[in-house]
Amino acid sequence: MNAIQPGLIRSAMTEAMPQKAWDAKMAEIPMQRAGEPAEVASVALFYASSLSSYMTGTVAEVTGGRFM
Repeated sequence: MNAIQPGLIRSAMTEAMPQKAWDAKMAEIPMQRAGEPAEVASVALFYASSLSSYMTGTVAEVTGGRFM
């Protein structure tokens, strides 16, 4: 089994965060931006494709470089 570990992804839920909390999270991201849902979906598509057929037990971090 593989897993996807998303970081701060732009969504209705995260955009409802208080500005202070949003700014604190953004300061932790080396790429200096929130991720987009399509970026997480691309990783899911990769895992679902034959391109990942010999991968197992992995965790893909979609975090913009933020170490979780």
